[in-house]
Amino acid sequence: MSTFINADERFNALPPDRQARIMAKAQAMQASIRLAELRKEQNTTQQQLAQKLNVSQSNIAQMDSHFKLYERRNAKRH
Repeated sequence: MSTFINADERFNALPPDRQARIMAKAQAMQASIRLAELRKEQNTTQQQLAQKLNVSQSNIAQMDSHFKLYERRNAKRH
């Protein structure tokens, strides 16, 4: 029989460097999601935003993929 360990306990048991990498990735995904939301609100294309930020269109597409994943997860909850 296994013992239930909640997410906080599992996270806190990880080495500090692993915790830091997880937190950095989570923050980057949150920023990507917010940027995709803003892009959508402004009716801006990926290419237009890429030019404004001086990055490739594929970078913007990757950010949008985080947003789409976020949208799908939220749709399932509601």
